[in-house]
Amino acid sequence: MKLRGWLRAASVSGLTGSVLITSAFLTGGAVVATASAAPTVHQAAAQAKEGDKEKAKEPKKEGLPFPAPKGLRFGLTPDQLSDFYGKVWDQEFLALFKKADPSQHQALEYELQDKKALLKRNLIGFGKLPTGIDQSPLKGEYSYLNGESMTRFTQKSGTRRNFFFFKSVGLWKIYDEYKLRAGGPLGGTFDEAVAALEKKFGKKPKLQKADFEKGRSFDTAEWSDNRIIIRAVNRDYQKIVGLVYVNKETEADLDKLRSHKAAAEPIDAAVKAATTKPPPEKPGPKKPAADE
Repeated sequence: MKLRGWLRAASVSGLTGSVLITSAFLTGGAVVATASAAPTVHQAAAQAKEGDKEKAKEPKKEGLPFPAPKGLRFGLTPDQLSDFYGKVWDQEFLALFKKADPSQHQALEYELQDKKALLKRNLIGFGKLPTGIDQSPLKGEYSYLNGESMTRFTQKSGTRRNFFFFKSVGLWKIYDEYKLRAGGPLGGTFDEAVAALEKKFGKKPKLQKADFEKGRSFDTAEWSDNRIIIRAVNRDYQKIVGLVYVNKETEADLDKLRSHKAAAEPIDAAVKAATTKPPPEKPGPKKPAADE
């Protein structure tokens, strides 16, 4: 019998092994399908489904979420953090290289290398000299002469991510500056952001008012578990909400880690006059009664 038709083979990856599927031999109008000894697509799908069922039985990790990407953790040194993100960006750019024309590869390589140098280039040490960060809303998130430093970069979403380190313990705090907008994932106001986070975390936060004496410059909403503290910082005046992830153990040791205490900053005279209560008036001479 003369063979008519064509043979098509497709390799399906991402399953257990590689599945080879032969579409069909068209012989005299009859369709005969053949397959390799490897699992068929239907069998592999059934195996994956069973795997999902087993995974669902595993106990879920309790507690608050750590910020993405996967593998980011407290304790990293600035160099280790730079290496970690270098690998993350290698993967991101791999997709761009595949799509780009070969003539664009050199420009992409320059862009990648520049991005991988960001975290080291943006590293700021809090030593003897004051820094420009003192004029930003991040003032109060660090101290001087205690082996502290920070670095930052802006993510693709537009969120600026700030990393804070102690020389002795490594990365201990991540401060994300989210832009608030109506319809956005965290809403358009601080109150909307707190409501969205409360729903995400599954519990109500501890609300705290700004207290300059305690180093709290803004109203905050705070969630915590046995390992991490997450704070939402009210920066509505900038249309920003700060989302701060803090190593709970490190924060508990801040008094020891910040052994060098900065002198209290003098209060501006105009501010002092505006915030100081006037002394009570001294009683004057007793007025004579009307019939005297």
